[in-house]
Amino acid sequence: IWTDELHKKFVEAHDKLLPGDAVPKKILKLMNDSTLTRENIASHLQKHRMNLDPLCKGNTGTRNNKLTPPQASLLSSN
Repeated sequence: IWTDELHKKFVEAHDKLLPGDAVPKKILKLMNDSTLTRENIASHLQKHRMNLDPLCKGNTGTRNNKLTPPQASLLSSN
């Protein structure tokens, strides 16, 4: 169970790493918590990334609704 304190520790470890380096094994090492496994971190990281990038949610049909007007115009058939 991810308590607020444990999540805060996760976020701090995640934010210390460069985007490409924020992988479960490295986050786990920075968190230094013997109660967690790499799998725990991997699952939480996946959820965390989905919350950071709202375009990951839903299907591709709903993604077009979130585009800004200039981006949406690229999709038009004009």
